[in-house]
Amino acid sequence: MATTTGDGLRVRVLGPVRAWLDDVERDLGAARRRTVFAVLAGRADRVVSREELVDGVCGDAPPAGAVGSLHTYVAGLRRALGRARGALVSRSAGYSLRLA
Repeated sequence: MATTTGDGLRVRVLGPVRAWLDDVERDLGAARRRTVFAVLAGRADRVVSREELVDGVCGDAPPAGAVGSLHTYVAGLRRALGRARGALVSRSAGYSLRLA
């Protein structure tokens, strides 16, 4: 399944999670950062709580600094998305990835 945004971001979630900006594939980073992106893409346009994202990355026994790490992963994803970084939105309850 591939979806796009108005700013040229295209996301594929079947098979390996991948993203392109225009025709250039973006490096989404290491496994945990890619997992955050996959969870957000799988629930596109809905707010995903920090707790759900931490569970998706760390499982049932997250380390004490898991929420801080989550912020680092999101910041890295925004850098990776370049001019499409606005598709990854912070909300008071969590994060959302806006896709068409």
